[in-house]
Amino acid sequence: MACACPKCGGEMMSIVKSLSARIGPFSVKSFLPPELQRYESVEVRVCVACGYTELYWLK
Repeated sequence: MACACPKCGGEMMSIVKSLSARIGPFSVKSFLPPELQRYESVEVRVCVACGYTELYWLK
């Protein structure tokens, strides 16, 4: 089910990415501040019409 953009009412596209991905010897989590390292993934919602963006941290 697609969400409606709170700004223009357009369709929001959702992308979920894991934070456990590795960049060489480092994990993506290691670059985050300590208060955000408890999350496992991040969801980004972007409006197709106006570009409005929301970010959700997922456990």
